[in-house]
Amino acid sequence: MTNKQILKQAIEKAVKNGFSFPQWEEDGLTASYLLKSQMYQWIIFNHDFAKAFWKKGTGEKAIAGIKTVYSDISWKVCLREMVLEEEPLLYIEKLLT
Repeated sequence: MTNKQILKQAIEKAVKNGFSFPQWEEDGLTASYLLKSQMYQWIIFNHDFAKAFWKKGTGEKAIAGIKTVYSDISWKVCLREMVLEEEPLLYIEKLLT
């Protein structure tokens, strides 16, 4: 998958799970624009985005080697792991497939 496809699907997933984001494609905030302007980093590292993207039960495979019951802190663990990744969009891609 391309970075554009990953970002588009990630935003759509987060919006579906309750992330409040303007009608991003209608307002010209396409995945291409977000990637070129580096604005995508503001989105993917945003706490509200992370809460919606890693909604309870959706990030289990992201926490490699940790068997845990999901709670309100699961999105924090996934976000912390993503921050450490050299290519954070590739980390997100693992959760889209």
